[in-house]
Amino acid sequence: MTLQDAYHVLGLPENSSKEDVQNKYNELFNDFQMRLTNAPTPNLKKLYQKNIDELAEAMRALGVDQGDISDLPASGPVFNSAPTQTKRYQEAPTQNTAAAPQAGRPQQAAPQGKSNNTLVLIIGFVALLGFAAAAFFGIKMADSQKKLAEFDILKAQNDTLVALRNNLTNNKFSVKNLGQESIFIKGVIVDYIQDGKFKKYYGGYDKEIKPGNTEQLSFVKGSKVVWDGSVTSYFCIIEYKGARKFRAGIWFRDAAKDGVLNLNLDEPDPAPEN
Repeated sequence: MTLQDAYHVLGLPENSSKEDVQNKYNELFNDFQMRLTNAPTPNLKKLYQKNIDELAEAMRALGVDQGDISDLPASGPVFNSAPTQTKRYQEAPTQNTAAAPQAGRPQQAAPQGKSNNTLVLIIGFVALLGFAAAAFFGIKMADSQKKLAEFDILKAQNDTLVALRNNLTNNKFSVKNLGQESIFIKGVIVDYIQDGKFKKYYGGYDKEIKPGNTEQLSFVKGSKVVWDGSVTSYFCIIEYKGARKFRAGIWFRDAAKDGVLNLNLDEPDPAPEN
């Protein structure tokens, strides 16, 4: 992590003072730790733990060593019950384990000291690899969860579009006369979908629909089907009892559940929508 990234993680301007860094770390760590403790799902726990790990990485990138953050809260449980201990890890002794040679003893302790230092370096390297692997897989897990959430949103949107498409297609212009006398369809203008494209048909008619009957409208010229009756929106001119009436609308909204437009022209004309 670069210094710029570290300041970005902490939400501080570059070259902030050490005191500002420690105060900001305290604030963010306490917030993430509280969220981690109260997270209702495993995925949220992983997310907040990742935030805590990023804070620790930012502190290391800024050169704040273990002693500089000894008074900061820990991201995990501290198993030493002594009330004065606040550090996250027990620090290894910094003094050389090879004691000063005592009188009468040969000076052969130096090789043992080198061996201990090598062991500490190996353990530190392995721990660093473990931390890097945990951070890598934590990021991958968070990315996977984010992609799954995005997929769920896209799937819901696609289901909505499929339902809307099904409502807009495969509907036929069927009309049922609920009135007391015959109605005559004198003309229609329809929009419909065919082969994935919106098309329009308009033409004159002289179709009689007797009371109680249902008729499906279409237009065939010779052996060619000019319009097969498909409809998404419509406008029709109707003659009833010698008077002209008009009906228009969106088919899937106006038609009944069985896909039929019920017309009762004995009732008053519907009020126009604002």
